[in-house]
Amino acid sequence: MFFLLLACLVTENHPTAQAENVLPAGRDGVPVEPAPAPQLPAALADRYQLGPRALHAKLAVWPVLDTGRPSLPAGALSLADGLSKKLVAISEVDEGGSVPELEVENLGEVPVLLAAGDVVTGGKQDRILTESTLLPPKSGKVMVAVNCVEHGRWQQGGQGLAFGYGGKGEIDLRRTVEVEKNQSATWAKVAELNQEKRAKVSTADAKAKLAPSTGTYMASVRNEELIGEATRYLATLGPALDRDDRTVGHVAAIGDKLVAVELYGSPGLYDSVREPSLRSLALDAIGTDTAALAPADPLAHAFLADAVAGQVRSSEDAPAEASLKVETEGKSTNAYQLRSKDGDILQLNAYAK
Repeated sequence: MFFLLLACLVTENHPTAQAENVLPAGRDGVPVEPAPAPQLPAALADRYQLGPRALHAKLAVWPVLDTGRPSLPAGALSLADGLSKKLVAISEVDEGGSVPELEVENLGEVPVLLAAGDVVTGGKQDRILTESTLLPPKSGKVMVAVNCVEHGRWQQGGQGLAFGYGGKGEIDLRRTVEVEKNQSATWAKVAELNQEKRAKVSTADAKAKLAPSTGTYMASVRNEELIGEATRYLATLGPALDRDDRTVGHVAAIGDKLVAVELYGSPGLYDSVREPSLRSLALDAIGTDTAALAPADPLAHAFLADAVAGQVRSSEDAPAEASLKVETEGKSTNAYQLRSKDGDILQLNAYAK
């Protein structure tokens, strides 16, 4: 009933300004106060807060602030940072390789968080992580579940190309790999996303590059025309997500639809993934046809509450660290969380149903 009772009219989207909420008029023309957003459970109510919304074109983001003690140590690294510092090694399982698996090793002295949706380029083919894993210091080789996002390349023998970080998959791609957990569905989604972008670029050269012979998702990520448009999103929205040093994630909407929540166990970790996460959201927005206005703040708050505090559907030990893989379901979201044994969120991806 909350979603039926609460209207979400906002002023016209402007690429560089915050939109103000406008209260809907009742039957007699008198503005009606929106229903209050549902509260998080007591253990979380004072922990996560929503910062001011920022808008650019079709994309709206709200920073999520963590007022509690970080769930991960300040020095914990993302996969992107671990690779850039040469503290993470990725390899095929052997010379024959395995499409749904890679071996990853933390060579350093601090934990490394591998987040579902991280794209790894190289090897025998580009892959995307299908679940989040926390690698302890000096972890040794750990088997990590992946899907292929490059349908037409498989290099026989050896390790293939050098491994690198390819950014974050778009929300639709992440949802596919985490919710459906199906390789054929992942290949189909990659083809769909690249095809979507072909309709959004203007030059024949840009269109041709979005139909690569290998079918890799990186065709969208590396397309020069799309990079230029995505950079304009980042220039407007990036500062809003970097304004408060308690920021650990964001809520995102494309047009009038809330699409995702992404959270991390420390502000430092979020800092290191903010740019690739925001870039992936920009690509999502670019590929979407909508002129609808962004949702009002109370709806975003309710969406966050639903993602963080949904009912646990499954829980199992994570193999590489003292943590749990937890799936939750709320009224409007499905969430995939990596939690500490104490229940703190180490990483969360939530998707609209």
